[in-house]
Amino acid sequence: MPPSYKLAENLPQNEPFYPDQYVWVCKSKGLKKNHAKKKILAGAESCEQRMELFLLAQVVGYEPFDDKQESSPSNLGRVRVRYPKGSTYACQPHRLIPVYASSSPHTTIIVSPETSEYRRLCVIHTLQSFLEIGCDYGVTVHRVHTQGQIPLVWGMDKSVESIAIARQNYPALPFYCFDVLEPTEDWPSGIQPEVVAIDINGNRELPAVQQCIQVVLERYHPRLIIVKSRALAQTLL
Repeated sequence: MPPSYKLAENLPQNEPFYPDQYVWVCKSKGLKKNHAKKKILAGAESCEQRMELFLLAQVVGYEPFDDKQESSPSNLGRVRVRYPKGSTYACQPHRLIPVYASSSPHTTIIVSPETSEYRRLCVIHTLQSFLEIGCDYGVTVHRVHTQGQIPLVWGMDKSVESIAIARQNYPALPFYCFDVLEPTEDWPSGIQPEVVAIDINGNRELPAVQQCIQVVLERYHPRLIIVKSRALAQTLL
């Protein structure tokens, strides 16, 4: 069965949450214009753009309603979450971003045309281990490691200069100078990522992006592949 493709903007948001589901709790970054406050609950996408990632947590369940609240599918109340150290907190649903999960054993491919959204997706949807192909100076790898608190991360790029800078900027993280499309040596060993991100230039022609995806599928069989590609995103519109 082939992998399933999803455009980033079409990922599920603010659907009913379930116990033990992984979610990112967000905090407000504030609004630049007063009139925008009226639109904060207009939709999950616009709301998320104004939210800053805070911590990964797991859902405990919905808070019970008091006598003044009316329970309905559209009014599910606050969601209680548990943070990694054990404390819990009741959150408004619009402050939660679900980590993508699929019941299918096959890889899901999430596509974004823009760098900022792509990097955010990498942080949100990685739970255990992460590899970026086309890591350039290592910014995304470092962000997943620090903000996402993911201990197992790796970066690959075919540019000798880029890898040298990445190693200089983040000496504690592993970076490899390697061309996945035209390997001239053995693949780096000991890498088994749960999530693979691909950024081989957002304007790269579609065949090269598709070739890279196929290589990743055959080599790593990850849970998720996150791709930054305008060409691939256009095919999903």
